[in-house]
Amino acid sequence: MKGEPTYSPPLRTKAMEATATVAITDGSGTLPTDILEARKIYRSSDQVGLTYIPPERWSTVDAIEGAGTPAFYTIEGGTIKVRPSNSDDLSLLYYKRWDDITVGNPEGPIIEDHGMIYLEACLYEAFSFTQSVDLALAHAARCRSMIMGANKSAFALRYSGPLRVRH
Repeated sequence: MKGEPTYSPPLRTKAMEATATVAITDGSGTLPTDILEARKIYRSSDQVGLTYIPPERWSTVDAIEGAGTPAFYTIEGGTIKVRPSNSDDLSLLYYKRWDDITVGNPEGPIIEDHGMIYLEACLYEAFSFTQSVDLALAHAARCRSMIMGANKSAFALRYSGPLRVRH
């Protein structure tokens, strides 16, 4: 939880990005099972994207009847819903959950690209287990710093150059 000494933002880098096509039938479709977070959802016919509506406000948009080009979406569980309802495909750019690291699967893109972050997280867990609080907090701080740096670098690559507001 934010504000706690062991809080760390989630890692979101290029190694975690994946794309998928989501088939929409009667206004809803199934998301990939490995999705952590959607980055962009758009129709293949345009690159504008759709506007997100939180599930608790979806009932106001759900009343939109008729066919047409979807403009709004919400996500509930593993389902994406669009309105106005249609049966079309959506393109999805998302952050992917990779398979767990196990004896049978000792490597992965996250370890290849961000091995030191993984090591610091493991050391935090190890020192937490042995109840070495000072060492655990030191490794948590280093892990958090590395994650924030990796996220900042990924953001800078994604949006190179200064951001400008256009009128």
